Amino acid sequence: MQEYLEKIKLEQIKENIDLESDKRILFVLLSWLFEKRFEYQNVADIIMKIYSDFNYPQSMNKIVNSILPADFKEEWIGNMFNEWSIFLEVNKKGYEN
Repeated sequence: MQEYLEKIKLEQIKENIDLESDKRILFVLLSWLFEKRFEYQNVADIIMKIYSDFNYPQSMNKIVNSILPADFKEEWIGNMFNEWSIFLEVNKKGYEN
């Protein structure tokens, strides 16, 4: 029984490490893309791909929800960049040296 409990504990620790690693990778990826955002015409599509690839993290919901159909591009692009900037500002605090 003790061996089983230790195995479960190790698996939980590994899951926590993997989750933290994913958060860091997501932050670095979104930070880099934010810096390069004007170099891509399809930045919203790239964000949606990242959102999907990282299994729809709740932390990205405001960014994703700010993405509207192309008909409203002029209106929403500033909002998307604003939400993205807020996401980075809030999340960088955990990764500063």
